[in-house]
Amino acid sequence: MRRYTLLIASLLSFMAGAQQSLHWLPKETLSTSMAANRPRVTSNAYDMPVVIWGEGSNLVAGVGTQFFFDRVDTLNLPGQMVSISYWHGPELAGTGDTLYAVYKEAPETDTSHHIYCVATFDGGLNWMAPRRVDFIGNHMGRLPTVAKGPGGHPVVAFMHSDLNYMEPQWVIATSSDYGQTFSAPVQVSGDNGPTAEACDCCPAALAVTGSMVHLAYRDNLSNVRNIRVASGLWQDSVYTSMNVDPQIWTVNACPASGPDMAALGDSLYATFLNASQSDDVFLSRWQHGDSAVTVHQISPSSVAQNYPRIDAQLWNDGSFTRSSVWKSGAGTQAKIQAKIEHWGLPFSVDLDTGTVNVPDVAVSGQGVYFVWHEVLQKRIYLQRAYFQGIGVDEVPSLTDRMLTHIFDLQGRQVSPGRLPAGVYVFWYSDGSFEKRLIREK
Repeated sequence: MRRYTLLIASLLSFMAGAQQSLHWLPKETLSTSMAANRPRVTSNAYDMPVVIWGEGSNLVAGVGTQFFFDRVDTLNLPGQMVSISYWHGPELAGTGDTLYAVYKEAPETDTSHHIYCVATFDGGLNWMAPRRVDFIGNHMGRLPTVAKGPGGHPVVAFMHSDLNYMEPQWVIATSSDYGQTFSAPVQVSGDNGPTAEACDCCPAALAVTGSMVHLAYRDNLSNVRNIRVASGLWQDSVYTSMNVDPQIWTVNACPASGPDMAALGDSLYATFLNASQSDDVFLSRWQHGDSAVTVHQISPSSVAQNYPRIDAQLWNDGSFTRSSVWKSGAGTQAKIQAKIEHWGLPFSVDLDTGTVNVPDVAVSGQGVYFVWHEVLQKRIYLQRAYFQGIGVDEVPSLTDRMLTHIFDLQGRQVSPGRLPAGVYVFWYSDGSFEKRLIREK
């Protein structure tokens, strides 16, 4: 006998009529400060959102429960000014109870101002004292980013240059004591040509897969400013980079827009701006250890796009959730737009319209979380989309629709005959779909 587990997609009543398996809560206001800026989001061991953002010279953190959100701490040391703008600033990463935030003290060119890492070991409720990352002598470190590495220890990347912003290159420092101390930084960029350097005002992004560390960054080779990914073993000194952005973009001025990065199973993904034709955001995908890269535009648009972010999770049943978010348009009609691929089904949503900017996204076991800044309203917003599912013994009889297609989780269409055990998505003539886990009993 075969037993079916049916998960029915809920209909979204206030999000452009999209059919999906998510329940959207009303957007929440996290900050009304006139100096609020550039939020970042991740999730903790309870699969709840943890968010950091700038308020004037301070870096603020908050953590959510199922339906509420509480501001919990100021992360920077008293008297410090955090370096932050709409295009750069503190970053946040981690999973479970152990999360890390990094920031640079302003002004950047002061050699007594450094990069700091702040840790929490209870999912964002309490944060430790900041610890210095950069020990680089009479040089400047900027634009830090962070990932959770092997054993739960932080990996921090930052741009290293002289005090005149010359000879910029990306370096990585690691910790083996949960962010209390950091190793001397190792240069990881600049290997693709004798004059190659980092694009000096473009942030970067880290991802860690097993014992491998990957840094996505915008390169600058004679004003060709494409995205590369440098990879190397954790705490090793040898990194090699590959091009994940084959569309040549030559531009004299720094575009102040960097990539983001996520790992999903044996694949890596990078999102980024490329304006070789128009200001569009793209998604690259490649396998670990392979140089073959597929690239496509995330969402074709007639207006300018920028600041793409990405996150992804692979689930125990082999399915996955992947989400990208970006800004499109400008002025009072700018939009925060997102694409979500859940159970192998992609759909797009507009999250907000206005003077909106710098979004971010996190995928958790409970759902997908989005944050962004509304400039004129002086607001930091959080939008939650929770997963929903219903389990039943047999497929209900629905006589007003017909089965049209069946896909497996790799997106391949399969025959509706006797299906092997696995997870499948059934599409119907009325546009609805069901995810079924079919197993032998």
